[in-house]
Amino acid sequence: MITSSPILFFLYLLLGGEHNVRAWSLWGDSTGGKGTIRQLSELELDDDIPKSGVSMVMFYAPNCPYCQRFKPFFENAVEKLAMHEPPIRFGMLDGMQYPNAIVKHGVPYYPTVKLFIDNQEYQLPLSEMDVSDPKCAAKVVNWVNRHTDREHVMETTGDLDKFIENNPFLAIGLFDDRFDGEFFKHSTRHFEDVFFATAYGRVAKEIVDHLYDRRKISSKPSRFPAIILLYHHDDHNAIYEGELDFHKVDRFILSRRVPMITEYTPEGAETLLSSGMPVLYLIRDKESQEGKEAEANMREVAKELVGSVLFSVCDAAGGHHIESLMNELGVDLRDAQQTSTARILYHPARESRHVSFFDESVRKFKPRQEDVYSAGRKLDKDFYRTFVREFDDGSLRPYKRSEPIPEYWGNEGVMQVVAENFDDVVMNDAQDVLVNYFAPWCGHCRQLSGIYSALGEKVKHLKSTLRIVKVDATQNELPLRVDAFPTIMLYPAGRKQSPVYFHGRRTVDHFIQFLKDNAVHEIRDKPAVYDAYGNMVESPEEL
Repeated sequence: MITSSPILFFLYLLLGGEHNVRAWSLWGDSTGGKGTIRQLSELELDDDIPKSGVSMVMFYAPNCPYCQRFKPFFENAVEKLAMHEPPIRFGMLDGMQYPNAIVKHGVPYYPTVKLFIDNQEYQLPLSEMDVSDPKCAAKVVNWVNRHTDREHVMETTGDLDKFIENNPFLAIGLFDDRFDGEFFKHSTRHFEDVFFATAYGRVAKEIVDHLYDRRKISSKPSRFPAIILLYHHDDHNAIYEGELDFHKVDRFILSRRVPMITEYTPEGAETLLSSGMPVLYLIRDKESQEGKEAEANMREVAKELVGSVLFSVCDAAGGHHIESLMNELGVDLRDAQQTSTARILYHPARESRHVSFFDESVRKFKPRQEDVYSAGRKLDKDFYRTFVREFDDGSLRPYKRSEPIPEYWGNEGVMQVVAENFDDVVMNDAQDVLVNYFAPWCGHCRQLSGIYSALGEKVKHLKSTLRIVKVDATQNELPLRVDAFPTIMLYPAGRKQSPVYFHGRRTVDHFIQFLKDNAVHEIRDKPAVYDAYGNMVESPEEL
């Protein structure tokens, strides 16, 4: 049985579905008459494939019949795309052999096909395809073409009028005759929701005159090459005459894709976060005079800062969606209701896809002088200018959502850490560190608490080489996402990037045996302790 859903089939496979699997020797390098599919290593995938041009990679599992069913369609698509312009490189990667690559590239099931364009990833919607359909390969080709053949050449102003009528966001590249425009072609492949058109020489000049006469633009480009954006919000148009660098063109388009200032809503949250632009959030009481002034100052200065950030205005008296944002930003909602607060949140992604607030690549920034709030300083125009300028020039360091660092006395059996000191304690290469990731509301965590404390007391004599640590994973932003509580992991000394999960019985003896088996430093018995007069004050204890 083969299911048409990759996810359902993968579950079926895990439950012991088909066993008549063909030998995976079929999956070496494949050379056809027109195209070659390379068998990739993780190193080749990371160092060669994504960095330039266009590449298509199929991630597979050796024991997956569904992958075997899909392979002929993949090869057929490769053959059809072999003469594609721009050229496409093709590869396959064995996910069982290279599991780190599967995690790194977010492969949800087998097979998964990804298109790499200028170091951006796009995933083929395989769940919408049926391998029993003879047109499956053609659908793969069409999907690739939608991402790569994005440039439409205009021959007349009539072509322009049709494009304007049918596309809410239009990017027009204007070039002299025989100008290559390769930088613009790169940008055309990076946006699924932007329509790209080009015009050359005489037609380019006619296009500019036509737009100006119809008042679609308020001024004309001073030279070619130039790019004109037409859209339905803010100023409705923008002109780019900067450097011929697709990174800067991308940033120019990104900064105009959504309105410069939006009211924060549940519906718009995903659009902002996946916009690829930094977003400055203003959290204020919209009914207070102070909140109204903070917003007015922001709106007045926003046009000066176009291209650097987007702005979102949040009502401090809002509902659950505001509380979720405040939790991620580490802002106390009650404080924000008293005094307006500003933060910058940045997720450097350009794809239109759901992005979780708790994605570790989301970075947060606060103003350099956070005490401006406690001092009661108004968020005036200079505040916004300074905040954005310091973000732009890289002088602001990202922060993590964290509880305050607890006060330590030096004799704790179990040390509670928070996001702010997690790296200093847990990632200290000199020590083995056992970490209990817990949630305050978790019944299993509460049952473990006494046992874990007893463990900490029993090995306290090893504190120079072993730390027993706990962290509230619901209140602190951590380098891994914890979905099950409690999660217990050992970070061995000198091997912090290879933590070991604890899966045994949660007893003191089982924890100690786990430490003996996996810690770098020796788990020694507790020696006797004597006072200055030679009297034993603590008996030795065998672990």
